[in-house]
Amino acid sequence: MDTLTHEQIKEFCQVGDGLLESGDYKAAIGQYNLAWELIPEPKNNWEAATWVLAAIGDACFLGGFFTSAKEALEYAMTCPDAIGNPFLHLRLGQALYERGETDRAADVLM
Repeated sequence: MDTLTHEQIKEFCQVGDGLLESGDYKAAIGQYNLAWELIPEPKNNWEAATWVLAAIGDACFLGGFFTSAKEALEYAMTCPDAIGNPFLHLRLGQALYERGETDRAADVLM
């Protein structure tokens, strides 16, 4: 990934972070999705994919979009440095719990 693309991804995420902090979850998700689109294929080869998907999953979870949170966080788990990341496991476990998938939630949270 070139430096310009990496900087653009970070800029979209910074805007998304500000929107997330103000409680505008849908707008935050929109900014994170713009960042996601810039990540080259195969997306799960890039570290940026891990933190962009973490941001998408977090915003979806906080916005009550539990299925979308689950999908983003499950894909994040296929990206670099995701397995063992406490935040990713917490949010995925929470999303699974909210969807009624309590056995899977317990596994992820352990």
